[in-house]
Amino acid sequence: MLNSDILVLISHRAQQRSNSPLDCADQVCYNIGGVVPLKIKKLKAALSRADFYSRSAKGSHTVWRHSAYPEIRVTLSGKDGDDAQQYQIDDVRAALSKVGKEL
Repeated sequence: MLNSDILVLISHRAQQRSNSPLDCADQVCYNIGGVVPLKIKKLKAALSRADFYSRSAKGSHTVWRHSAYPEIRVTLSGKDGDDAQQYQIDDVRAALSKVGKEL
């Protein structure tokens, strides 16, 4: 596959995606030359845009709660630059769907 073929394939995939806070639904963002995993920072940004607030916990853990729905809680571990694990993506997706937001 030539570089121009890769660029066409990437642009085609980008057009198919929605413009949501986390449009990397399958945990990867397509980039020229390879696949880049979704980062913790993007999960935190999506929660913050959906009116969640955070508090620090032990170590690198942060607990996210929604002001209107205090029973909804998401715990994320890891630094902002760390790769997000699939269970973390699923937890964030579930919490956002409970407050009527999408990834």
